[in-house]
Amino acid sequence: MPWRPDHAGAHSSDDQDDWRERSREARAQAESLRLDLVQARARLDKLEAELSAVTRRCCSAPHDHPRPASATDLLVWARTATRKVLFEQIAQGAQRAGAVHDLRMAEVAFDFLLRLRHLRDRAG
Repeated sequence: MPWRPDHAGAHSSDDQDDWRERSREARAQAESLRLDLVQARARLDKLEAELSAVTRRCCSAPHDHPRPASATDLLVWARTATRKVLFEQIAQGAQRAGAVHDLRMAEVAFDFLLRLRHLRDRAG
């Protein structure tokens, strides 16, 4: 079949249109993901601020140890302090079921926050 320039140009134009459409969709998806990341970072900042405020009100640091400086150190410190209090409640037997439930919830929350912090640090 002989080559006809009018058909070659039409095929090339269709490919370009398809590429442009896929490129627009990819840019729109990238922008949506960027906005999701901005929202997740804002939520993480809010959760860390709330955790810091609650931790400072409820769990005083020993006088011979300074408070953690980084958010990750604060999360680990707060998790350790929370575990200590809840394990004491479990050992005493008073409201044991509630303390076990609170411990499970705290572990899930701290795991979530630490993973988000790790992802945020990697994302820059």
